[in-house]
Amino acid sequence: MLARENRRFAGRYGAFGWSIMIGLAALAWLVVRSGRRPSRLVYPCQRAAASTSWMFLGVPFAGFITSERWRRPALWIAGIAVAALAFIFLGVPALRMLDAEISASALSAQAERVPAWSGRAANLPGRVVHVRDTDATFWDYGTDWYGDYIDQDVVTAMVTEGLLTLTGTQSVHSAWQVLIPDFEPGQRLAIKVNFNNVTSLPPGDDIDAVIEPVNALLGGLIDYGFAPSDITVFDVTNTIYHSGLIPQRFIDGCDYPGVNFEGWVTNGVSFSSTDAIVFNPPSGPGISNRRIARCLAEADYLINMPISKVHDYAGLTLTFKNHFGSFNRCDYAHNYVFTSSPYWSPDYSPLVDIWLNEHFGGKNVLILNDLLFGNWEHLFGPPTPWPSFGNGAPNSILLATDPVAIDCVAADFLAVEGNVPAGADQYLVLASAAGLGVFERAPSPGVYSIIDYTYLEGPFDGTGVNGGGPEAARPQMLTLPQNPVSDTASIHLELPMGYAGKATVRLYDVRGRLVRTLVEDETLTGSRDLSWDGRDDSGVRAASGVYWITLDYEGTRETARVVLVR
Repeated sequence: MLARENRRFAGRYGAFGWSIMIGLAALAWLVVRSGRRPSRLVYPCQRAAASTSWMFLGVPFAGFITSERWRRPALWIAGIAVAALAFIFLGVPALRMLDAEISASALSAQAERVPAWSGRAANLPGRVVHVRDTDATFWDYGTDWYGDYIDQDVVTAMVTEGLLTLTGTQSVHSAWQVLIPDFEPGQRLAIKVNFNNVTSLPPGDDIDAVIEPVNALLGGLIDYGFAPSDITVFDVTNTIYHSGLIPQRFIDGCDYPGVNFEGWVTNGVSFSSTDAIVFNPPSGPGISNRRIARCLAEADYLINMPISKVHDYAGLTLTFKNHFGSFNRCDYAHNYVFTSSPYWSPDYSPLVDIWLNEHFGGKNVLILNDLLFGNWEHLFGPPTPWPSFGNGAPNSILLATDPVAIDCVAADFLAVEGNVPAGADQYLVLASAAGLGVFERAPSPGVYSIIDYTYLEGPFDGTGVNGGGPEAARPQMLTLPQNPVSDTASIHLELPMGYAGKATVRLYDVRGRLVRTLVEDETLTGSRDLSWDGRDDSGVRAASGVYWITLDYEGTRETARVVLVR
C-alpha cells in the first residue's frame, strides 16, 4: 500500500516527487540519529544526510516557487513544518554544539566524577605564576639548534623566583616543603617532558623539550632530599607516528649524574603490567584500557613539564595532552581529541579521564610549562618568533599546581596569535566541571577574574636557591567546610589578625561567568562567616555543578571550589 502511494505521489509530481521523498528520508535519518546527540552532526554519514536532505528538498521547493505549484497550500504547510522540525531538532542543538557549551546533565555528570584521591592541586587552586626574562634565550631563529642558545643560570633564577612566588615562601627548600609536605627519603619522582617530535637519533630541530628547566628543578629537589637515582625523566610516546626517543644531547646536558632517563623500549618494559588508564567515552568505537609508564606507576610524585604549542589536529597540546606520552599507544584516543574527528564531542574528553587517574592527578605536585620558545604556528618544526612578544621568543615559564588554570593561561597566549580553533579548550571546561581546576579564558592574557595570575619580569638574582629557612607559605584565608552542598554553602574567612583590609568575595560558574557577589570592596578583619544560598545576583536558583569562590584581599587572591547538587 505504502509503495503504491509513493509511486502515485512520484507519478503525480514526477522528478519533484522523487526528490522530495529522498530528501524527507534523509532528513528523517538526520533527525533520528542526531536529534539528541548533536555531536554526531560531524559524522561523515550525518554530513552526507544533511547535504542530501537540503539538496533534494531545497531544489524542488525552489521549483515549486517558480512554477504554478507554489499556489498549493499543502506544499507550503509541509515546507514550513519541515523547516520548523529541522530547526527544533537540528538547528538549536547544532548552535549549542558550535558554542561548545556543556549540557546541564553533562555538567552534573562531570561534577559526580570528582576523583576519590586527594589531589594536591587543591592546595593552590587557580594560582598561576608567569616568569619572564628576555636574557633567557639568545637564538637568532636561523643558526644551528635553538637549544644551544639558552642561558642555564637565567633559567634557574626564573624557576627559583617562580617557585617562591607560587608557594609564598622565601627559599626553594621551603617551596618544596609546601609542594611535597609528606616527602620521605627513598621516595621516587617522575618528571614528564615532551619529546613528541623526536623520531630519529640524532634528532632534528623540531620543537621539543630542553634540559635547562629540568636542571633548574633538579638542584632544589636533590637539596630537598631526593636521591638522583630516585628521579626519572621520561617520555614513553609510542605510536605509528613517533618513536618515543630521548636525545643523547638532552641526557648529556643534565647537571646531576645519576638521574634516570626513560623513553619507549620496544620490548614493552617501559609500561606497567598492572596499572592502566580506563577511558569512558559515551559513544563511538571506544578506547581500550591503556597501560601507563612503569616509572610513573612506581613513582610517589609527578612533575609535568609540557611545552606551549598548538596542535595541528587537537588545537592545543599543553599540560593534559602532554600525558599522551605517559601511556601505551595514545593514538587510540585521538578520535576523541581531534576537533575535526567525527567522534569529538563537547561532552567528553579522554584528557579528563587521564587526570582523574590516581597516578596522574593524584601524584601531581607541580606543572612547569616551558614557554622559553614554544611554537604558536605548528606542532612540528622549529620555533618561530611570536608577534605578541615583540617578534621574538617568549622567554617565559609558567608554574602552577592547577592543571586547568595553567592550560587556560597558556591557551590565551597561543590564542592571541590567532591559531587556536574553536572547541580546542573544551577539555578544560570538562576538567573544571570534574573539579580538577579553575577554568577562565581571557581575551587578553594576564587579565583574570578567577585565576590568581602573577607576572614576574626579570632579571632575577636567584636568591634562595640554596636556602632552607623554616618560614611557611602564606596562610589559607578562605575555607568551605561543607562540600558538596544542596542548599547553602558556608564560607569561612580567616583574615590576618590586627589588620583591616579591603575584601571582595565573588562566585563564578565553571565557565568563568560571574554568578554572585557576596562581599564588594568591604573593610574586613579577623574571622568572618558568609553563606551562599545557591542563587545568583538576580535571585534565580543556580543549576547543579561546580562553582568557584574567590577572595581578593589586599593584593592577594584565593580560590575555593564548591559543588552544588540539587
